[in-house]
Amino acid sequence: MTRSTESHSHDSPLILVINDEKQIANTIAAALRSVGYRTIIADTNESGLAIAERYSPNAILLDVNADEHDGFNLCRELKNRILTADTPVLFTTQNIDSDELIQRCFDVGANDLIAKPIRPTLLLARIRVALRESNLREEYKRLALTDQATGLDNRRQFFMHVTEAVTSSHRRQRDVYLMICDIDNLTAINTEHGYDLGDEIIIMLSRLTKRLISLDCRVGRIAGDAIGIVLKHADEPTADATAARILRTFEAIAFDAGTNPKHFTLSVGLARRIHETDHLTPDELMARADIALASAKSQGGRQIARYWHIADDRLSKLEPAARHARQTTRENTHRGSISIRKPNNESAPAPSDETR
Repeated sequence: MTRSTESHSHDSPLILVINDEKQIANTIAAALRSVGYRTIIADTNESGLAIAERYSPNAILLDVNADEHDGFNLCRELKNRILTADTPVLFTTQNIDSDELIQRCFDVGANDLIAKPIRPTLLLARIRVALRESNLREEYKRLALTDQATGLDNRRQFFMHVTEAVTSSHRRQRDVYLMICDIDNLTAINTEHGYDLGDEIIIMLSRLTKRLISLDCRVGRIAGDAIGIVLKHADEPTADATAARILRTFEAIAFDAGTNPKHFTLSVGLARRIHETDHLTPDELMARADIALASAKSQGGRQIARYWHIADDRLSKLEPAARHARQTTRENTHRGSISIRKPNNESAPAPSDETR
């Protein structure tokens, strides 16, 4: 393997060239570097895969016959791995007129094909198109998975983090803790001080949680002022300390400090999945954290409630309060229906199933 780079800006796209023909690889890399791209060259499939996962290139140029084997298996492997699944892969091949080869390239996930011998102008044009499309996909993905008001992961993305943490809990032999933070009396705050302040409080809580959690935690906005945090590799003391730190720090923040300082409080619900004994689904873990939050709220707020400390007789009263848990199934209801009244006081027929 040869790593080949130039002193271009670290913001410039990084292109990985996987090719066992040294002269062709160097020619491709030189053409890329001439317009400002950074490059890395790998001469085997194995080293190319390792580099792709370590350095996260913006695009990969893969020879069909790399490492004296076809590149189809390598492309398939790249597309099956989380870190490289969305990375554009462009094949270089001499058999550009083979319909069978073209079909196989796209079947394994290739984004484009470039004929050999390499024409630099065509190569650079295809790379630019691949990078532009990749950037657009990333932007659409960001918009789809980000809460625009706070910049946190939205509910959909946060639930994906919870799911990943739960599914990997047993394999990694680590417990998972989930907490939901909720601002106390936000409705009253909005009524008394206005929604602008209410929004500012939510945004401040979002920023605070991101600053006070460790790198292996994930935070997202579940709904309204409910902020969820999943701790993937934690124990009970760590989860308690994190929740307490967020609670205390939020209380210390003075809003409108220059005119009329105001302080507000939080409630926190904690749930956990013990990898050795629990078989909780992501839905169940979310429901337990929400029930714990309801317990904290029902006792006046400004406290941390742990699901595993709630007495059974109290749990039976709290379970209907699981507002944020994502339900896998839901029975159809007729709570919403449309009834059209005929003119001239004619009696209208009862709504049919199609209008409900």
